[in-house]
Amino acid sequence: RLKQGCSWKLRIHNELGPNGLDCNMTGLLPNQPLGTNGSYCFLNTTNIHTHGLHVSGIAPGDSIFTRLGPGNTGEWIFPIPAN
Repeated sequence: RLKQGCSWKLRIHNELGPNGLDCNMTGLLPNQPLGTNGSYCFLNTTNIHTHGLHVSGIAPGDSIFTRLGPGNTGEWIFPIPAN
């Protein structure tokens, strides 16, 4: 159970298989949407996103831009406000 004023530290290891599709082959450039011409990249890449917590959207917190690729381990830290 989370308590006010504490931090929630979460470590995840992505055990999904390789993404498979080479994003360079699809013509996808950095900072573009994940799908282009009906092809999707990063299918086995994951992230953690919360709803209802009033926490920072900056990594290592609740950043929607963080990508955890297959075989990688990531750590998220969510400081829970005191009030």
